[in-house]
Amino acid sequence: LNLIEHLWNKLERPTNWLRQCRASTNLSVTALEVLPGGGWDNLRNMDMGRVMNISYLECQTTEDGLYLIPDEVFVIPHKETGVETNSEIINSWLEQKSSTSHSVNVDVSFLPKINGKFSTENKRMKTHQVQDSSATARVQVCFFGGVYQECVQLSPDAGPLCDTLTQKNPDTGDFSCRSPYLPTLLRSEMKQQSYTSYDCYEERYDCGLFDLFTCTEQVCGNNNHVRSARINTYWCSVNGKAPENSGYLFGGMYSPSVLNPLTKTKSCPLNFIPLRFLSDGQMICVSNEFETGTRYAVPFAGFFSCQSSNPLARNQRSCPPTFSQHLAAVSDGCEILYCVQSNLSTGGQLKPVLLPPFTKPPLVTMQHTNTVMVMTDGDMSWVRVGQTKTWKIAKAEDIKHILQSFNQEARQMSGGEKAGVAFGVMGMMLVVVVVVVVLVRRRRRRRGGYTEIHEEAERETQLGDSAPAERD
Repeated sequence: LNLIEHLWNKLERPTNWLRQCRASTNLSVTALEVLPGGGWDNLRNMDMGRVMNISYLECQTTEDGLYLIPDEVFVIPHKETGVETNSEIINSWLEQKSSTSHSVNVDVSFLPKINGKFSTENKRMKTHQVQDSSATARVQVCFFGGVYQECVQLSPDAGPLCDTLTQKNPDTGDFSCRSPYLPTLLRSEMKQQSYTSYDCYEERYDCGLFDLFTCTEQVCGNNNHVRSARINTYWCSVNGKAPENSGYLFGGMYSPSVLNPLTKTKSCPLNFIPLRFLSDGQMICVSNEFETGTRYAVPFAGFFSCQSSNPLARNQRSCPPTFSQHLAAVSDGCEILYCVQSNLSTGGQLKPVLLPPFTKPPLVTMQHTNTVMVMTDGDMSWVRVGQTKTWKIAKAEDIKHILQSFNQEARQMSGGEKAGVAFGVMGMMLVVVVVVVVLVRRRRRRRGGYTEIHEEAERETQLGDSAPAERD
């Protein structure tokens, strides 16, 4: 027993030196709880226990000396400060008075009825107002001259696409701006739309034995086409001050997937009309009803994009002071932003996150049969013939000839097939000849027997007629 007790005392037990640190410093210092160091397996969703060694060999403490922290842990203090602010409403700079001013007003009197006062605080306040241009910093921009969209057909069949995306400026009834507003190109983008048509055409080819005849066949199939057009979006801006009650009020924007922040719906405010904007279904709300629509309007300060600057912000890609930028749309990787008064269109739910890819892949035209496939992208066309996986560049006008020639080649028989057909036809002809010869011989044999019987009958008749004559 003594030996076991001696070995037990000699056995080194693991320790983290927390007790030693408390004994060497101050017993009132406690260890900091809620420490990191635990492991978590995200794949198996399991707690793996502690993975970091916690020891207090260095007896570290926090900056304030209130807690002991392990050797492998450092603590960043979270500090908070408070600032008291106050504001004052000034109706007129002529009557401005400083509520916290400690300046001394000098009162000089020369006569009983002549008094004068001087305030250094008043002088300093008005001096800063002039230097900071605060007296003229009021932004009067609340309207613009409208928007319009032009459509340029890039393919002959782009008429239906332009009919749905073309937008005239209601202020002029045309693709223009009313003076003094000037057109500003906001975005130029190419819009593509695919559609399918069932097309048929007659095709002539050689047919019959040894291609001695000409046959006609109607070939039909589904063809996938792509119509293309370029959409140019303009908005009407003015460099100087616009005439009073001219142009349009801005009432927000909405799209098939984004609500109008002013109405919280996919619609315009009261007395506002929607206009087509860009090519992905966005609508902009405008109104020229200044008496009834002003209460729903938002102070507006222009558009800008990746390819256009803002004339109302000194032709920079930004917003004027006191205005904040908001995302209108992302057009094939290009951001379209508009400027409105701060905190007027914020709040509510966040807009949906736009996930990559931010550029749209080009659409392709597909024309295919059982053996031929044609792919068209713009002015370029590729043809894949047969079961091969290789594509060949071809002109658009040559595609029909390629289809016709391939169909003719598909209908033509190979040399072995032609030889087989020839031998088959010759065999059939030989069989027919043999059958005809056999039938002719049989008929001749039958006809020959009847002739002999007929001649014997005539002889017997003649002999019968001559016998009575001799008796007479």
